[in-house]
Amino acid sequence: MITKKLNSWFEMAYMSYGTWPLWWVSEAHPEDEKKSVETLRYAIQAGCNYIDTAELYGCWQSEKFLGQAIENYDRESIFIASKVRGSNVSYDAIKMACKNSLERLWVGYLDLYYIHWREEQFDLAECMRAMEDLVDEGRIKYIWVCNFSTQTLKEAQSYCKKYKIVANQVHYNLFFREPESDGLLQYCQENDIMLVSYRPVELGKLAHNPTLHYMGLVKKYNATPAQLSLNWLIHQMNVVTIFHSSNHEHIQENLWALDFKMSPEDIALLRRDFKWQLFESDCIRLG
Repeated sequence: MITKKLNSWFEMAYMSYGTWPLWWVSEAHPEDEKKSVETLRYAIQAGCNYIDTAELYGCWQSEKFLGQAIENYDRESIFIASKVRGSNVSYDAIKMACKNSLERLWVGYLDLYYIHWREEQFDLAECMRAMEDLVDEGRIKYIWVCNFSTQTLKEAQSYCKKYKIVANQVHYNLFFREPESDGLLQYCQENDIMLVSYRPVELGKLAHNPTLHYMGLVKKYNATPAQLSLNWLIHQMNVVTIFHSSNHEHIQENLWALDFKMSPEDIALLRRDFKWQLFESDCIRLG
């Protein structure tokens, strides 16, 4: 998987494979577990060796399935990001949550660890102290956050005494532009922080939206709307994305979005003229 590198030398795949849809898998249905593990293995074999998961996904099942999927791989060959849920971010709870995630994944460390979202009742300074201590202990390599507004990201970074927050994962695509209206995209680009987009094709809606046909871009790039939606993200400065599909053909289709580069003019055109833009997330608002 090709990677994008910050000036700080942190690097991330242009496209990672996300496990959020595994939230519905139940231990009561072992066929779901088998299918999930097989899909993860297929995605890795197809080139998706950057995997995004969370303790919240599948009520802890997602991490277990990923642990099974990678058990025969060299740990260094798989880049793993996981998240502590926003309702679990006292100092001690973060430390325990990370320990539990490592056990479910059967690994000794996480490449990235996120705070999944901000909840006001928790002391953000204590949250960041826990994250830095996890780096010192060798349990995680890098600190990330999710769904943080520009203001909260600045505050969180001010509490980090030793390590830089390298990325913020947010809801961002051609439809949903809250990172632009909040100023977060510009802030990340100016401060050497990766902005990681989730829902890049908006649960399939962008794959079937006719606008990219009408604008002539499907024909110009000989690409599907889904590929164009992904490409628009990954060729912006400091932007990468996370996608999911359980369909093997769709996984390959998404990966082919790496095979071309949308021009800066067309990126700007879509930023300006794409219809139905919304400036607040309908999933998790920045906070």
